[in-house]
Amino acid sequence: GSQYINWFDFSIKANTNNLDYFQISNGDNGKIKIEGNNGVSLTTGLNYYLKYFCKVQITEFGDPVKMPIIAPSLDVSIRKETPYEIRYAHNYCTFSYTMAFWSDEQWQVWLDWLALNGVNLVLDLNAQDEVWRRFLGELGYDIIEIKNWLVGPAYMAWQYMGNMGTFGGPLPDQWFEVRTELARKMQRKMKALGMKIVLQGYAGMVPTDIKDKRPNVEII
Repeated sequence: GSQYINWFDFSIKANTNNLDYFQISNGDNGKIKIEGNNGVSLTTGLNYYLKYFCKVQITEFGDPVKMPIIAPSLDVSIRKETPYEIRYAHNYCTFSYTMAFWSDEQWQVWLDWLALNGVNLVLDLNAQDEVWRRFLGELGYDIIEIKNWLVGPAYMAWQYMGNMGTFGGPLPDQWFEVRTELARKMQRKMKALGMKIVLQGYAGMVPTDIKDKRPNVEII
């Protein structure tokens, strides 16, 4: 919480060998100094300190924790490096099994947890339905047709993988705007934390009635 901000001094410094690292040491005025080469390194260092010195475990569910009264000091400085340049999170199914109806707050907690645990590359499928809405609109589909073809939130992972359509919908009218704003918020947060974002490319899937809209198209 905000009451612990003054416990820490954070600083970003490049590593001489280009590896991601963090270093924890006693700072001035009883503060704990955490140094790293990017935002994810800093949060990973913070998590290390919380876990091993404050005896606090922060879970992906944002469970309440009990902090010590004062910041525990270190006997010696601690430095950790990782040889792994990429630490990746998510697959397609995750977004429908787990995250289909997550709120802003749930996403905020999740992204914090990923950063605390060193994740620096994140697949983000939020608002892919808005991409489809715009794309199909350009092909001549109206909003009713688009909503009828797009699947419901619990099945979107499989539509994005190109093997499902017209199931579990239609989506509510406000869905597209809400999810687009969610995606913007989450991507701003990921960039602020120093994470890189993986977005979906286009694999060639179209509705089965595409020839009704584009008679001259060649279907493979």
